[in-house]
Parts: sequence; structure tokens; C-alpha cells
Amino acid sequence: MNPNAFNNLRSLKGRMLQDELYRIVGNELENGYVDTIAQTRAMAEGHSSEAKARAAYIANRIQRLSDELSAAIKQEQIEVQAAQLEKRKQNQQRVGNAIAEVIRWILIGIVVLAGLAGLIFAVLFIIYAK
Repeated sequence: MNPNAFNNLRSLKGRMLQDELYRIVGNELENGYVDTIAQTRAMAEGHSSEAKARAAYIANRIQRLSDELSAAIKQEQIEVQAAQLEKRKQNQQRVGNAIAEVIRWILIGIVVLAGLAGLIFAVLFIIYAK
């Protein structure tokens, strides 16, 4: 199913969707397109008259288009969920990096304070050791 047809069909529901699928199949038949799988299924059903075989072909073709549409919608949902999962992972990575940066600066602050405390202790030692 081409992407434009898919976009048009996905917004339709119920009878409107069925009517559009019939329109597509009608256009296909007018243009000489035959879905070999739908045709094979119709032949397998063993209809004796051409009219019954044609009706079976149309029913099978509409079912195949409907199945293709359902599969395309499901695939789109999977892709959206995958994109959301990837975005969540990226956000978690950013949060983890931010936490690591905060911890790094806290440790630097502790080292600086420890150094200052040592310097103050040394100055006080020098002052009071005399």
C-alpha cells in the first residue's frame, strides 16, 4: 500500500473505511491490477461462476488491504514506542551525567576545603608553636 493511501485510510473508521477500500479495489480492477494472492484465495474457494469468483476476489482483496493497513498502523506504533524509549534513555543518560558532574564538583569542593583546613592548621601551628 502506498504511503499516501495509508495516510488517507488511517483516519477512516467503520463504513467509511470499508467504502474507501472498495473504491481502491474498484480502481485496481479498472486499471487491470490483480493481486495474485487474493486471486489465488478466490480460486481456492472453488466458485463455479465468474460472478462468485469475482466477488470472492474483491472480498479477499479488501481483507488483504485491511490487513496491510492494520500491520502498517501496528508498525507505526512500534516505531513511535521505540522513539519514546530512545528519548527516555537519552534523558536518563543526561540526568546521570548531570549527577556525576554535581558529585565531581562536590568532591573538588571537599578537596579544596581539606586543603584550606590543612593550610589553616599549618598557619595556626606555626603561630602557636613559637
